[in-house]
Amino acid sequence: MEKKGSNKIDEDTNNKIKNLQILEQNLQNLMMQKQAFNFEAVETLNALDELKNSDGDVFKIVGSIMIKAEKKDVEEDLMKKRDLIEMRIKNIDKQVDYSTVYVTLNEKQSEYANIIFVKFSELVGRFVESINSLLTLIFVVAPYAVGAVILWVAVRLFRKGKSKK
Repeated sequence: MEKKGSNKIDEDTNNKIKNLQILEQNLQNLMMQKQAFNFEAVETLNALDELKNSDGDVFKIVGSIMIKAEKKDVEEDLMKKRDLIEMRIKNIDKQVDYSTVYVTLNEKQSEYANIIFVKFSELVGRFVESINSLLTLIFVVAPYAVGAVILWVAVRLFRKGKSKK
C-alpha cells in the first residue's frame, strides 16, 4: 500500500513538473514577443527621428507599394504605432508578473544534510591559529607563572628560615 502512496507522490510531482515546463515555455514565448516589440519600438522611434529631420517629400509603405504621404499624417501614424507597441510591452510585463508560480517539491532530507564542508586551507589556518595561541601562552603567560611560583617558593623558604631562628 505504501508503494501506491509513493506512486501518487511521483504522479503529483510529475504533474507539477509538467505544469512548470508549460509555464516556462509560455514565459519564453512572452519574452520573445517582448523582444520583438522592443525591436519594433526602436525602429519606430528611429523612423520618427528621421521624419523630424527630413525636409523633402515623405513616403510610406502600404502593403508592397510605396506612396507619397503628408508628413503630419505619417508622424501621427508612427506616434499611434509607438503608443500601441508600448501598451503591448506593458501587457506582456503584466502577463509575466501574473504567470509567476511557486512550486514546492518535498524531498526526504539526506543523512548528510547537516555536514559542514571545510576547505583544507581553512583547516590549516585554524591549526596555525591554535599553534600561535599555544606559543603565546608559553612565551607570554608561562614566564609570569614561573616567576610567581619561584616567588612563592622563596617566600615559603624565607618564612621557614625565620621560624627556625
